[in-house]
Amino acid sequence: MHAMQGWLTNYACSFAFPIRPGGGTTLYFTIKKPFRDQDILDRVYPAFELDTQQQRALHARNAIGERLEQLTPCERDVLELIVADMTNKLIATQLNLSVRTILLERVNIAPGLASDQRTTPPCLYAACGSSFNIQSL
Repeated sequence: MHAMQGWLTNYACSFAFPIRPGGGTTLYFTIKKPFRDQDILDRVYPAFELDTQQQRALHARNAIGERLEQLTPCERDVLELIVADMTNKLIATQLNLSVRTILLERVNIAPGLASDQRTTPPCLYAACGSSFNIQSL
């Protein structure tokens, strides 16, 4: 259960509502008098929805980052070149591998990244943010 703190003045009521108790997100808002209970709920529920969306996105990003950390050095090299928008043939030439090997590496990269399309791994790689450095793995 969430405990809301309120400060009542002659003109308005200010609230501090912990969305994530224990040091997490706190929603602050002020409502001018007169107000109804529904006015408070109209402010709190969208904040819960936004927090839920942000937590889901963070969880997905962390899962992708964990998967990327599990890639082999060859898979990392292939992924870097996929992100650079190179074709399989160009990747094979640059890494001195066969096209068949590149296709196998792409298949190995895909699990855990929900990849069915050629462009999905770059999108997921980019979703990990600028702090992710494939070279550091």
